[in-house]
Amino acid sequence: MVRVVPFTNEVTQTVLYAHGVVPELDTVRIDSPSGGLYLDSSADLTRYRMLLNLAEQASMEPAESRSFIQHIAHEL
Repeated sequence: MVRVVPFTNEVTQTVLYAHGVVPELDTVRIDSPSGGLYLDSSADLTRYRMLLNLAEQASMEPAESRSFIQHIAHEL
């Protein structure tokens, strides 16, 4: 599922939250110009779950996101 987050949102970095059936094995990867950073402490996972929940709330719905992406692709 792809969801577009408006530029006006406070999320300013690329974040991948990898999760599975065993929450203790979850990992966050943060991309930056100087490379990737992996986080897996309980405190970091809790913080990034909260941030990603906020980003999801601010994002466009999946259908709206697809339409937006198609619109941008047609303009290229």
